[in-house]
Amino acid sequence: MAKPLEFKVTQFNGGIADSPRKSSASEFGITKHFDIFTDPFKLIPYRSLEADTETVTSATDLKQYLVRDFVYASASTKLYGLGQTGAGLTKILQKADATTGLWTKPATSEGNGAVKNGCFFEYKDYAWGFQGTNQIFKWGLLSGTPSITNSVATVASTITSVANGIIAGDGNGYMAYNNVVVRIATDTTTITDSA
Repeated sequence: MAKPLEFKVTQFNGGIADSPRKSSASEFGITKHFDIFTDPFKLIPYRSLEADTETVTSATDLKQYLVRDFVYASASTKLYGLGQTGAGLTKILQKADATTGLWTKPATSEGNGAVKNGCFFEYKDYAWGFQGTNQIFKWGLLSGTPSITNSVATVASTITSVANGIIAGDGNGYMAYNNVVVRIATDTTTITDSA
């Protein structure tokens, strides 16, 4: 059996490595939203660390929504977060500017199924993810006033695990559950389970 190659990253100022197999103490596979050049020994978030709040209720704690996945919209400066309601249903929150201001709860951002964190990505001006036992949701248009489509498609089996979506070289979006790949065609309406 081959022994895996192990190395420890001690600096971050080398940036993203050209190859995922490159052994380097200053380069890494991927990073988002971190300053890697100010201090070569630390990853510094681009946002300051003030407490995030939302504006609709008197509670000033975003923690109640258990937001775990984030999308920074390419068509605007908005930041979206995938969280849940008190009943555990999908809830999408937004921030008009990722660097300042408060979180808000758009009226059309609540799903009808239990949230499935781990898959929340932007494709063709929509935010996509899984919810409930077998639903795929899409929320958009992100460049306008988004609303949620709860069950744009269903998958063949009960969802137990998910992986974040990607946009492939063929122009299609792909998301995964239970080690099964789902393809979202460029028209955003043709969705193929077990692609």
